[in-house]
Amino acid sequence: MSEDHRTALWDSWATTAERHVRRVNTGGRSFHAIDPYYRFRRATEAWGPCGTGWGWDHTYEIIDTHTPAEADGPNQILLVAHVALWYGPPDARGYVHATGAAWLVQRTRRGAMTDDESHKKALTDGLTKCLSYLGLGADVFMGRHDDSKYIAELRAAEVENQPAQHAEDAEVAKMLAAFDGIDVPHVEVFDYVGKKVGEPLTLDDLAELREFYSSAKQMREQNEKAMANE
Repeated sequence: MSEDHRTALWDSWATTAERHVRRVNTGGRSFHAIDPYYRFRRATEAWGPCGTGWGWDHTYEIIDTHTPAEADGPNQILLVAHVALWYGPPDARGYVHATGAAWLVQRTRRGAMTDDESHKKALTDGLTKCLSYLGLGADVFMGRHDDSKYIAELRAAEVENQPAQHAEDAEVAKMLAAFDGIDVPHVEVFDYVGKKVGEPLTLDDLAELREFYSSAKQMREQNEKAMANE
């Protein structure tokens, strides 16, 4: 088996479009997370419908941490999902195992809190890990979505890979990539012309973007001159 063949699935799954990634802030931590249904869609594209081309088996384990969630109350309890992801035809089936976890009972400022969605969270966590071991969302787990240069490249490539609407599409892609160099958020650029990120741009949009880019560039140059004169 060639090396290219061995990494074919990983390579096809490793890059994640920015629109499928969100930043999560919880428990004093900040990280990027991938939309669960985007992951399930990619698995279905590769192997077929869930339940026939791929799927999973799982069991739950309850772990009592023996740490009181509140005075004279229940202990903090962790719910662990042991997940076995399977994929491929029965005669060539692959398996990936992982565990996911979520708090069932947790100590908070308001006292002990029970999460009635902890089963779903733990299972999703386990499935996320299984699919990540096959390469799905590898750029997110490798921290590349924290790299502004990588994000700029993703944005430019996304525009370039859209069906060509006009001959100026390549110029739009270069323009969007350049916005990162002048501290203009990507979403703000599309908001300026009333579009969602990734939507095709018209000639009128392009004209507005040229004006927007020119103004932003001029502002940057003025700021640089002001800083140089300080």
